[in-house]
Amino acid sequence: MSERVIRLLRVAAIAIVVVLVAIFVRNVEWNQLGHALRHAAIVPLVLSTALYLVCLFDKALTWRIMLEPRNVVPMARLYRYTIAAFAASALTPARAGE
Repeated sequence: MSERVIRLLRVAAIAIVVVLVAIFVRNVEWNQLGHALRHAAIVPLVLSTALYLVCLFDKALTWRIMLEPRNVVPMARLYRYTIAAFAASALTPARAGE
């Protein structure tokens, strides 16, 4: 494919994701979300966040092991990429981040 077609497909995919995110955000009941966040228990939330960050580090380490024979990618960069990839997957509707 030509670079122009690839660029057009990329722009179309981004536009679709933006539209789907807008639909998702429009349907969020912000009052209920705010109430749930105000009354959340902090200790389990902090503990689960810490454990999830360790899990993401393990996933980044797995990528480093798989990439290592041919490419050496710094662990910090892989960790940032892994966090960004999982955040995109979690935030976009219909698993568009995958």
